[in-house]
Amino acid sequence: MEARLDEQVKRNIELQNRLNESARKIIVKEISEGLADTQKEKLASLAEGVDFTTDEEFSKKVRTIKESYFTKDSVIKAEVADETPVEGSTDDVSPAMAQYINAMHRWNQ
Repeated sequence: MEARLDEQVKRNIELQNRLNESARKIIVKEISEGLADTQKEKLASLAEGVDFTTDEEFSKKVRTIKESYFTKDSVIKAEVADETPVEGSTDDVSPAMAQYINAMHRWNQ
């Protein structure tokens, strides 16, 4: 009877560990939304060192890591180029570049 009980306890522990690991992966995936792939990998590796007690606590800890390491300033944003034409002459550029500039100027009008 004790052997069966020990076997069931071991099996229950294994199932709980698998459940916790799945929950960890899901939480990390949800929190890493919007990050670059390299940042997602970095967050996942940092989250491996965090103890899992409950979903809420783990989620809170991973969010703290994300906010600490991946601030809004570190996220690369696409910059919009200033598309206003440059006023002035094309005398100081090569003749080939002057042709490109003139063609672009005509195309934009």
